[in-house]
Amino acid sequence: MVFAGVAVLELVVVDVFVPWDRLGAWAWVRYVVLAASVYGVLWILAWMAGERTRPHLVTDAGLVLRWGHLALATVPWDDISQVRVNRRYTDDETRLTHDVPLQGTNLDIELSGPLEVRMPFRRRVRMVTGISLGVDDPAAAQEAIRARLPSSP
Repeated sequence: MVFAGVAVLELVVVDVFVPWDRLGAWAWVRYVVLAASVYGVLWILAWMAGERTRPHLVTDAGLVLRWGHLALATVPWDDISQVRVNRRYTDDETRLTHDVPLQGTNLDIELSGPLEVRMPFRRRVRMVTGISLGVDDPAAAQEAIRARLPSSP
């Protein structure tokens, strides 16, 4: 949300304080910059809306990890060995970390073996042995996942 506010502030500051009238025949650049800034703000707001409206998903097949409209991986229930509430602020190369900005993660999922995850905006996959998520209600998420695990009573 802060990033969207700063982008709007940047849009206003550039439009107000740049001396567009001195550009003469190049004054059309003002409208190109304004259109690009508005597009950027709309993209940020759409990304934030995607984060809120498309959270991680508990299905019959497994836990679907999403980053907005992008599906990172589906973790089959048989591949999850443990889930626990745990506050974490550091990143680890062997873990998939999906945190809340400035708040870290609050739910750890341990896997029974390596899992292949497609990284967003990159054309590569990564093998992870654990997952750390930032969720709204970690206790409820933990119970929802534990209820689906094959080893749960």
